[in-house]
Amino acid sequence: MENWERFELECTNYLNDKYGNNNIRFATDGGHNANASDVKALRDGSELLTIECKMAAAQCGQFVLFTDHAARTFEFSKRNKTPRDRYVDAIIAEMTKIYDRCSETSNDDLDIRESVIVDWVKSYYRDVKHSEFLITQGENGFLIIRISNIDHYFSFTAKYRPKTSGSTHPAKSNISEINEALRSIGIETVVTHSKEECFVECNIEAERLILQGKKYRYQLKKEGRRHHIRRLSNTRNANFIVSIKLKNSTQQASDTEAFKARLLE
Repeated sequence: MENWERFELECTNYLNDKYGNNNIRFATDGGHNANASDVKALRDGSELLTIECKMAAAQCGQFVLFTDHAARTFEFSKRNKTPRDRYVDAIIAEMTKIYDRCSETSNDDLDIRESVIVDWVKSYYRDVKHSEFLITQGENGFLIIRISNIDHYFSFTAKYRPKTSGSTHPAKSNISEINEALRSIGIETVVTHSKEECFVECNIEAERLILQGKKYRYQLKKEGRRHHIRRLSNTRNANFIVSIKLKNSTQQASDTEAFKARLLE
């Protein structure tokens, strides 16, 4: 289990202990789907609202931009799962002003206004993920934050750099390639595959291992003797990637009051 998965469970347990009752309970929801919210608040089994879980330092959104060297600007990919809106256009306008510095991908922070980044993040959580609140952990415990107030707690930076698109559950047709990749590193074992999971049981010591197949790469993540398998995407485009870092660990009462009021609606 990865750190972010453990953190989601910790947040969910905290919410159930602090705010759960006979009618209200909280359940993890997001998993590997970046466009799904992390936790659902359920009242009598029906969804009431959704909540994001973010560690004190984390990525919080991204989309693909292509460089248009002729026009000296950036093009929003039509394959993005997030919509192009005025907040995206404001980011592109900022990057276009300093095109030479932004058009070369790197790990340096972009020199664009933080307020423009914040506006996009708020719209992404509000309009795409439909989340009203975020939970994180500060110096003295968990913090409940209204999405509209996240810039009070976090600082925001952005980078423009290549990133692999993500991972998926392997298809049944991938099993022979996985077997061959395992044999290439001296492992003879049986791959267990179903609609829900794909894994092998063996004595690999590494917590995480990348296998190179003829067509795809595969990630093995260790849990005991079981190594769960994900198929990695071959797509590696340049992404506008936003990161956050907690700057204020003082809980604002107005945020917790708004959260409690929402649970009572």
